[in-house]
Amino acid sequence: MPGDLKHEYFNYHADKGSEVHNIIRLDKGLLLEIAINDTLMAELLKRPIPSLVNLPWGVAFQRRLENARDEKKAAPDFIIVTGGTARMGFLLELVARVFPKAKVVRGKEPEFAIATGLAWFDGRTYCRASSSQLSRRWRAVRRSSRLSRKPFQDCTTPSPKSWPRPSFAMWFGRR
Repeated sequence: MPGDLKHEYFNYHADKGSEVHNIIRLDKGLLLEIAINDTLMAELLKRPIPSLVNLPWGVAFQRRLENARDEKKAAPDFIIVTGGTARMGFLLELVARVFPKAKVVRGKEPEFAIATGLAWFDGRTYCRASSSQLSRRWRAVRRSSRLSRKPFQDCTTPSPKSWPRPSFAMWFGRR
Protein backbone atom coordinates (compact mmCIF):
# COMPACT_ATOMS: atom_id res chain seq x y z
CA MET A 1 0.00 0.00 0.00
CA PRO A 2 1.30 3.51 -0.79
CA GLY A 3 0.45 4.72 2.75
CA ASP A 4 2.60 1.95 4.16
CA LEU A 5 5.40 3.08 1.89
CA LYS A 6 5.22 6.64 3.24
CA HIS A 7 5.18 5.23 6.77
CA GLU A 8 8.26 3.08 6.07
CA TYR A 9 10.07 6.00 4.44
CA PHE A 10 9.56 8.42 7.32
CA ASN A 11 10.18 5.79 10.00
CA TYR A 12 13.34 4.21 8.62
CA HIS A 13 14.72 5.88 5.48
CA ALA A 14 14.18 9.66 5.61
CA ASP A 15 17.39 11.71 5.34
CA LYS A 16 19.55 8.59 5.13
CA GLY A 17 20.18 8.55 1.39
CA SER A 18 18.30 5.29 0.96
CA GLU A 19 15.24 4.39 -1.06
CA VAL A 20 12.09 2.50 -0.19
CA HIS A 21 9.94 0.91 -2.85
CA ASN A 22 6.87 -1.21 -3.40
CA ILE A 23 5.41 -3.06 -6.35
CA ILE A 24 1.63 -3.12 -6.72
CA ARG A 25 -0.19 -5.45 -9.09
CA LEU A 26 -2.79 -3.40 -10.96
CA ASP A 27 -3.93 -6.17 -13.29
CA LYS A 28 -2.66 -9.43 -14.73
CA GLY A 29 0.72 -8.60 -16.23
CA LEU A 30 0.50 -4.94 -15.16
CA LEU A 31 2.65 -3.87 -12.22
CA LEU A 32 3.27 -0.43 -10.76
CA GLU A 33 6.52 0.22 -8.93
CA ILE A 34 6.57 3.10 -6.47
CA ALA A 35 9.88 4.35 -5.08
CA ILE A 36 10.53 7.12 -2.58
CA ASN A 37 13.92 8.63 -1.77
CA ASP A 38 15.11 11.86 -0.18
CA THR A 39 15.31 13.76 -3.49
CA LEU A 40 11.80 12.81 -4.56
CA MET A 41 10.32 13.54 -1.11
CA ALA A 42 11.96 17.00 -1.05
CA GLU A 43 10.45 17.71 -4.48
CA LEU A 44 7.00 16.46 -3.44
CA LEU A 45 7.02 18.60 -0.31
CA LYS A 46 7.71 21.73 -2.41
CA ARG A 47 4.80 21.15 -4.80
CA PRO A 48 1.76 23.40 -4.45
CA ILE A 49 -1.45 21.66 -3.41
CA PRO A 50 -4.65 23.10 -4.89
CA SER A 51 -6.74 22.31 -1.80
CA LEU A 52 -4.24 24.29 0.30
CA VAL A 53 -4.64 27.45 -1.79
CA ASN A 54 -1.75 26.28 -3.98
CA LEU A 55 0.70 26.30 -1.08
CA PRO A 56 3.11 23.45 -0.42
CA TRP A 57 2.05 21.32 2.56
CA GLY A 58 4.81 22.57 4.89
CA VAL A 59 4.10 26.24 4.16
CA ALA A 60 0.37 25.76 4.73
CA PHE A 61 1.03 23.90 7.98
CA GLN A 62 3.43 26.57 9.24
CA ARG A 63 0.89 29.31 8.48
CA ARG A 64 -1.79 27.43 10.40
CA LEU A 65 0.55 27.11 13.38
CA GLU A 66 1.30 30.85 13.20
CA ASN A 67 -2.42 31.63 13.04
CA ALA A 68 -3.07 29.47 16.11
CA ARG A 69 -0.22 31.18 17.98
CA ASP A 70 -1.45 34.64 17.04
CA GLU A 71 -5.08 33.86 17.95
CA LYS A 72 -4.05 32.71 21.43
CA LYS A 73 -1.65 35.62 21.87
CA ALA A 74 0.56 33.32 23.92
CA ALA A 75 2.90 30.46 23.14
CA PRO A 76 2.62 27.10 24.91
CA ASP A 77 5.41 25.81 27.13
CA PHE A 78 5.04 22.23 25.95
CA ILE A 79 3.80 20.71 22.65
CA ILE A 80 3.11 17.01 22.12
CA VAL A 81 3.04 16.17 18.42
CA THR A 82 0.75 13.22 17.71
CA GLY A 83 -0.45 11.21 14.73
CA GLY A 84 1.46 9.45 11.99
CA THR A 85 2.48 12.78 10.45
CA ALA A 86 4.59 13.39 13.56
CA ARG A 87 7.08 10.89 12.11
CA MET A 88 8.04 13.48 9.50
CA GLY A 89 11.15 15.10 10.96
CA PHE A 90 10.56 18.42 9.23
CA LEU A 91 7.21 18.71 11.03
CA LEU A 92 8.98 18.93 14.41
CA GLU A 93 11.30 21.57 12.93
CA LEU A 94 8.31 23.64 11.76
CA VAL A 95 6.66 23.45 15.18
CA ALA A 96 9.93 24.41 16.89
CA ARG A 97 10.39 27.34 14.48
CA VAL A 98 6.93 28.75 15.21
CA PHE A 99 7.14 28.05 18.96
CA PRO A 100 10.87 28.46 19.74
CA LYS A 101 10.46 28.54 23.53
CA ALA A 102 8.20 25.48 23.73
CA LYS A 103 9.50 22.01 24.42
CA VAL A 104 8.38 19.91 21.44
CA VAL A 105 8.13 16.15 21.94
CA ARG A 106 6.96 13.13 20.00
CA GLY A 107 6.33 9.72 21.51
CA LYS A 108 7.73 6.44 20.23
CA GLU A 109 4.44 5.61 18.50
CA PRO A 110 2.75 8.96 17.79
CA GLU A 111 0.18 7.35 15.50
CA PHE A 112 -1.31 5.57 18.53
CA ALA A 113 -1.25 8.53 20.95
CA ILE A 114 -4.93 9.43 20.69
CA ALA A 115 -6.13 5.82 20.61
CA THR A 116 -3.99 5.01 23.65
CA GLY A 117 -5.37 7.99 25.55
CA LEU A 118 -8.92 7.00 24.68
CA ALA A 119 -8.22 3.43 25.73
CA TRP A 120 -6.83 4.58 29.06
CA PHE A 121 -9.42 7.20 29.88
CA ASP A 122 -12.45 6.54 27.68
CA GLY A 123 -12.99 10.29 27.36
CA ARG A 124 -14.49 10.53 30.89
CA THR A 125 -11.53 11.40 33.06
CA TYR A 126 -11.91 13.33 36.27
CA CYS A 127 -9.02 13.61 38.65
CA ARG A 128 -8.38 14.97 42.11
CA ALA A 129 -4.60 14.82 41.74
CA SER A 130 -2.51 17.96 41.35
CA SER A 131 -0.71 18.66 38.07
CA SER A 132 2.66 17.80 39.67
CA GLN A 133 1.24 14.45 40.85
CA LEU A 134 -0.09 13.76 37.35
CA SER A 135 3.30 14.67 35.84
CA ARG A 136 5.04 12.15 38.10
CA ARG A 137 2.47 9.52 37.16
CA TRP A 138 2.88 10.18 33.43
CA ARG A 139 6.66 9.83 33.72
CA ALA A 140 6.18 6.46 35.43
CA VAL A 141 3.78 5.29 32.73
CA ARG A 142 6.13 6.40 29.91
CA ARG A 143 8.93 4.33 31.46
CA SER A 144 6.67 1.28 31.46
CA SER A 145 6.20 -0.86 28.37
CA ARG A 146 2.69 -2.00 29.40
CA LEU A 147 -0.67 -0.31 29.18
CA SER A 148 -1.43 0.38 32.82
CA ARG A 149 -4.17 2.33 34.53
CA LYS A 150 -2.92 1.87 38.09
CA PRO A 151 -1.29 5.32 38.36
CA PHE A 152 -4.60 6.89 37.32
CA GLN A 153 -7.18 4.78 39.14
CA ASP A 154 -8.28 7.78 41.20
CA CYS A 155 -8.67 9.82 38.03
CA THR A 156 -11.75 8.28 36.58
CA THR A 157 -15.34 7.73 37.59
CA PRO A 158 -16.30 4.69 35.46
CA SER A 159 -15.87 1.19 36.79
CA PRO A 160 -12.58 -0.46 35.74
CA LYS A 161 -14.68 -3.09 33.95
CA SER A 162 -15.98 -0.40 31.59
CA TRP A 163 -12.53 0.74 30.47
CA PRO A 164 -11.98 -0.03 26.79
CA ARG A 165 -8.44 -1.38 27.31
CA PRO A 166 -9.33 -4.98 26.32
CA SER A 167 -10.86 -3.78 23.04
CA PHE A 168 -7.82 -1.63 22.30
CA ALA A 169 -5.49 -4.54 23.10
CA MET A 170 -7.41 -6.82 20.71
CA TRP A 171 -7.36 -4.14 17.98
CA PHE A 172 -3.65 -3.61 18.56
CA GLY A 173 -3.04 -7.35 18.18
CA ARG A 174 -2.09 -8.23 21.70
CA ARG A 175 -4.86 -10.88 21.96
